[in-house]
Amino acid sequence: MKLSAEREAAANRSKQELVAELSHDIKTPVATIQATCEVMEIKYKEPDIREKVSVIKSKAASVEQLVDNLFRATLDDLEELKVSPREESSLIIDDMFRDLRFYGTVERKASTPECLIVVDRLRFEQVIDNIAGNSFKYAGTPLEVDFRSDKDSIRVILSDRGPGVPEDELAMLTTKFYRGAEASESGKDGSGLGLYLALLFMEKMGGGLELRNREGGGFTAEIIIKKAS
Repeated sequence: MKLSAEREAAANRSKQELVAELSHDIKTPVATIQATCEVMEIKYKEPDIREKVSVIKSKAASVEQLVDNLFRATLDDLEELKVSPREESSLIIDDMFRDLRFYGTVERKASTPECLIVVDRLRFEQVIDNIAGNSFKYAGTPLEVDFRSDKDSIRVILSDRGPGVPEDELAMLTTKFYRGAEASESGKDGSGLGLYLALLFMEKMGGGLELRNREGGGFTAEIIIKKAS
């Protein structure tokens, strides 16, 4: 009976993990659809096209809300998400930043250091999308991208020129479901999971995430990526 109960618990956990993974994976393409719709609303003035774009945007928002509800319920009982790091070329980072063109302006300050890194490509892409999406949503400025490389890691440094975050909130930003006062008051949708998951994923890849206010104004997220040995 004990063995049967353990198997049932493991099966339930596996189902929870699958639901959580699928829920969060859906959020990335939905965000891209929403950003593309915003670009099309600016570019196209024809009523027929704008009406269709409006419908797509509305449905994408509905999907996002449903996924947020499902994801929140699942993560209440789930502390682990599957991450499978493997060796990859660091140049995959360039592909990910090219895909951000639908979010907003990305200003590269340096080239990507070329080496082998240890990442789960899908999870790392989610980290980039979460941080960049937050920046474009709340700061509304170009996103500056810089790099630092040392013996054991590459650091991807993402900075905006917004107002930054109150110092007493910085330590809370990676807490599950936490949304800062300004984010909550802005009226913009958010689950409070993006930075929590970004840190979780990077730590499971042997790296990390550091958040700070930028000297002179703005907010910086520094993604630490482990180099392959």
